[in-house]
Amino acid sequence: MKNNNMKVEIDPETADGITRASLKQSILYIREDIVKLKKKKKSKLEYYQHHELGELVIILDAIEKTFDYYGGNLK
Repeated sequence: MKNNNMKVEIDPETADGITRASLKQSILYIREDIVKLKKKKKSKLEYYQHHELGELVIILDAIEKTFDYYGGNLK
């Protein structure tokens, strides 16, 4: 099989735009997951769901800070 190495170059602004779009989508998905878990009664949550909720909050904070770094705006 022939190995065709293809090289694609993009400018820094385009790379930042792709990063912002990806981070924004991740933020929206994580927020949805947090809302779903918070809607359940705490007594109905499984152990792993309690753990997941805590982790999601930490991850969301980190991704939002990264998004801000890249000039993202969720408003």
